[in-house]
Amino acid sequence: MKKYILLYLLAIVGIFVQFSFLGVVGNIVFKLLIFSGISYFLYDIWRHSNEEQDAESRQDKTEQPESEAISANDSVVFDNSTVQAILSREGTARGFVQNEFAVIWGFILPDNGYLFLRNSEGSLNKLHYKHQSYIRTRMDKKPDLLIELLNRGGSVLIEKDIQPASNLLPFYDEDEYKPRSLLAIKTEVTPQESLYFLFDSKAPNAFNSEDIPILEEINGTVASVLGKLLEEDSIAGSLSREQKLLEIANTLNTADDLDSCINAMSTIIANQFEASKLTIAFKNDIGSKETTAVIKKAVGIDDPFKRGYEFSLEDGLNGWVISKNKPYLLGNIDKGEYFIPRFTKEEKTNYGIKSFLSVPVSIDDEAAGSITLEDTTIDKYSEEDKKLLQDFSRIFAYAVKRFLKNK
Repeated sequence: MKKYILLYLLAIVGIFVQFSFLGVVGNIVFKLLIFSGISYFLYDIWRHSNEEQDAESRQDKTEQPESEAISANDSVVFDNSTVQAILSREGTARGFVQNEFAVIWGFILPDNGYLFLRNSEGSLNKLHYKHQSYIRTRMDKKPDLLIELLNRGGSVLIEKDIQPASNLLPFYDEDEYKPRSLLAIKTEVTPQESLYFLFDSKAPNAFNSEDIPILEEINGTVASVLGKLLEEDSIAGSLSREQKLLEIANTLNTADDLDSCINAMSTIIANQFEASKLTIAFKNDIGSKETTAVIKKAVGIDDPFKRGYEFSLEDGLNGWVISKNKPYLLGNIDKGEYFIPRFTKEEKTNYGIKSFLSVPVSIDDEAAGSITLEDTTIDKYSEEDKKLLQDFSRIFAYAVKRFLKNK
């Protein structure tokens, strides 16, 4: 409660009290200190709130028994550490950013305000907005020109008399509401992801250039806090991913023979990836210069390539992966002038398969077999999927090597 009272008093002093006896520079510096204090208290309140939530979450988890192996509904957690990801979680970074939005609003007193995020794919998404109730806005419109201007210039842009406004702020019917002043702030968190705070007013000269140092200070606080949260989220995601991979290794180590190990691996892969066909194949004589391989596990669409099917390493995509000991990712097998066989030159159709992802199972730096995912959807698998399947394959290879040594 004490922090909220101090926060309220600082806001009142910063907005309504003018320290003219300190001069223009002194007045700006004093307000800068006040709003730095406001930002600190907001962050401190937000941080303690999250710590309490995390403590409750940890307590809930300790009351539940942990599974010893990956279950049918488990999946490996990706390192999904992006600004969009952390802002999508209610009560964490999103709450902090909205609080900073409120601080800027209380400082400049606009008529309308908007908060956008440019994500890592370049898309512009609306996160938050506040506007006068009598104004009808067209939120399907995006301020692309204004964003482009911000990307070219500095972090804070002030326009004191914009005419026409529709080019920069396409949200309004100007017969109903015509903004005259604009204040825009770009917060670059990563080179690919930025926040954009946009505010407008119907009065010309509504925003003061002398406030820019304070706004830049607030902007720097937002960028710094989100950067730290992004770093923490990345570390947590990596630890969770490694923990899941360790669970997979433990599961495979409980297998009694090669067949049960292959069955366990196919279950794990099927639970992680969506696929029309999953195939696990090995050379007929692992460790030799054998030029043929045999399918040990096949799950999915009904085609001739089932368990026990033998194929040459010199024909088709699957043979190439094993013979070259390299992964292969293809978004559309049917794209191009020539038919691409999956196993043998005699193939006449791919049975509707489009996407193809295969990685070798390498033992002692030599491919002993392959794991292949196929789907009827074009561009089903990504580079991230390839990296994850390679991680699975490395763990699988250690388990397979154990059975080969025993043999």
